[in-house]
Amino acid sequence: MLKLAGKKFGRLTVIEETMERQGASIIWRCVCECGNLDAHVSARDLIAGRRGCGACGDTSHPLYATWIGMIQRCKPDGHKDYGRRGIRVCEEWKNNFLKFLEDMGERPPFHSLDRIDVNGNYCKENCRWATADVQANNKRAITRGLTDAQIIEIYSSKNSAENLSDQFGVSVKTIKNIKCMQYSKKASDICYKYLLGKN
Repeated sequence: MLKLAGKKFGRLTVIEETMERQGASIIWRCVCECGNLDAHVSARDLIAGRRGCGACGDTSHPLYATWIGMIQRCKPDGHKDYGRRGIRVCEEWKNNFLKFLEDMGERPPFHSLDRIDVNGNYCKENCRWATADVQANNKRAITRGLTDAQIIEIYSSKNSAENLSDQFGVSVKTIKNIKCMQYSKKASDICYKYLLGKN
């Protein structure tokens, strides 16, 4: 069983376990550096890299999920096409969402985060907002496989297709096809079983 009391995650310090649950994930009461003394955050979100309580101004920004997704997939044990092949986030961005936002600016419509050199790290010099067509011409020649759990997370998520594209390293079109159960028979079966399990 996870023992998170007393641990610090970004601006959050974990105080105690609550009786609440988010699926199978325990909800913990945390104190945030922004002054929120009663932030309730799931263990899954804490471990996934949540940096603030959600009431903080920066964590409510539409690009916060993009930043979290970038950090998650670039962890050494993260996504096989990112963290596990040595792609990292620069020190200036790794623990500072506001610096990422300052360097990148707001996302233009129908754009998502793209590395100019697909073998380079995430940093100001190597990143841009790009359309799906530009990104398609800039990808490594690889097969991007999603796990069953990732397909369910995409299907059930309320995040935008652009944010999910950034988070999972697949195209916006792939995200939309999964949500519409038009990606593949296997993916549709996974989503259908997920729906049956909820009822």
